[in-house]
Amino acid sequence: MPKLKDGDTLTEWNDYDWIVNEIDEANKSVKLNSVGPVYSITLGKDHIHSYMSDTQRPSDGLRYGILKLHVQLIIDGINIKIVPL
Repeated sequence: MPKLKDGDTLTEWNDYDWIVNEIDEANKSVKLNSVGPVYSITLGKDHIHSYMSDTQRPSDGLRYGILKLHVQLIIDGINIKIVPL
């Protein structure tokens, strides 16, 4: 879950859904967009540790899952920073 930077403090960010918008095999990257507040981030495939399906969510034509990352996303104003874990 991303962290929200508020001055010098990092707090939990609301648990919004993110959509995988694009998978770029040539550049080995994945573009994510948040649902709710509009944020977009492109991650390298090496930032993603694993993917797990989320079978607890109802199927409404979308496939839900959980990405476990090697990085922490930090929302700082309108920007998102990527920090290694």
